[in-house]
Amino acid sequence: MTTETHPAAAVGLVREELARRIEEALQVRDFERLENWALQWVQLEPRSALPFLWLGRATVALNKMARAAYAYGRVLDLDEGSEEARQFFGRHPSSLTPKSEKLIEKIERFVKDFERKKPHNNSLIDLTPDRRRELANLELALAERHESYQLFPWAEAAYARAFELHPEMKSAVGRARVLQRLDRRNDASKFLREQLHFSPKWKDARVLLARFLMESGNVADAQREWQIILSLDPQNREAMAFLKSRLTTK
Repeated sequence: MTTETHPAAAVGLVREELARRIEEALQVRDFERLENWALQWVQLEPRSALPFLWLGRATVALNKMARAAYAYGRVLDLDEGSEEARQFFGRHPSSLTPKSEKLIEKIERFVKDFERKKPHNNSLIDLTPDRRRELANLELALAERHESYQLFPWAEAAYARAFELHPEMKSAVGRARVLQRLDRRNDASKFLREQLHFSPKWKDARVLLARFLMESGNVADAQREWQIILSLDPQNREAMAFLKSRLTTK
């Protein structure tokens, strides 16, 4: 007879493995790997101070001070007595983290308030259009802040939530851009194609899609997109430059 691993036990096993890999990365002073494992640990346990502490140490070593400020700010949020985090802000005063914390708290208050008012049916579908737009704007602001700290997995998730709540160009383009930064160009292209199916004249999305296709080496599909862009915007310099280069190479 087989038994399934209890969720808490599974989390514990993953935590131990991540801690082991962090220790290995630290021994060889591979801070990029250390940062990667710390980010994965943060995603596993976002309410634990320890993974944020490791993220702060890694990003300080990599001189990514904005991301370090974010990480140590989260440490203080979860563990007010952290001397290491307080020393960091003593050496590197930053106004970025308080802004991020206030934004996160505002989103959490919004959702908790909604759940309190609708205890028996708290689906976001029940939000009025104005409330959906309000929450979408909060998620969009959070996504942009995550992106500015180069926290691309978190940025992508926030852009996706913003787009689901209230579809608009800014959140869609933001999500596609971050997917590209995560080396997920195929996902980015697929997402943009889905939006263009419903909004075929959305030029910004087509330009982004054409660029992704070019970067992926899909020149034929990129050419088709540039031709459509040129039909929408006859003065588009990027489309004209690409099509002109194609003519001169034939």
